[in-house]
Amino acid sequence: IGAAPSPDGSSLLLTLSHEGNPQLYLLPTHDSLRQKPKKIAPSLGFNVEANWNKTGEKIVFSSSRSGMPMLYITQLQGGETTRIT
Repeated sequence: IGAAPSPDGSSLLLTLSHEGNPQLYLLPTHDSLRQKPKKIAPSLGFNVEANWNKTGEKIVFSSSRSGMPMLYITQLQGGETTRIT
């Protein structure tokens, strides 16, 4: 559904709906044909409209995980997902 390259160009942040509701995935740009995309901040609702922060360490996205669409932020290296709206 959508894609956003990381600030350093090493990864693509993808929004895909191949398992039902749209979810966010991370795919390295090198060897992308050999790697499976990694799901980011999964939820039962949809996760869409994602974008990177300037350093590429966090992403901001819209999710319906609380029942209504809200903005969330998550750190890619094992951080928690936090609602910001």
